[in-house]
Amino acid sequence: MILSNFLVGLPVMLACIAIQAYVAFWCVRHYVRQARRMKPEDHAIVGIRPLLVAMVRDDAGHVCSNQHMGVLFIFLGEFSSCTKRSTTRRSTSPRSATVTS
Repeated sequence: MILSNFLVGLPVMLACIAIQAYVAFWCVRHYVRQARRMKPEDHAIVGIRPLLVAMVRDDAGHVCSNQHMGVLFIFLGEFSSCTKRSTTRRSTSPRSATVTS
């Protein structure tokens, strides 16, 4: 079990690291290219825009990586205890409780 989890999980983790590295390099490269084009007399928003674009792309890379890890965990059965339904049903609704006076 541990060996199969390792053999499946390692390539996925390496793919996630590769995605993060690619996105990080792209963000730095994009910011440097845009920063070179800025002039000293430009408004502050012109200087912030490349940084915002890089941050949004970085967040998208994190979301993509998290999705890969989530699919891996579901595939390996890590969340099987969350999906099992209980055989006994308990009502938690306050309306279902009978009130006697």
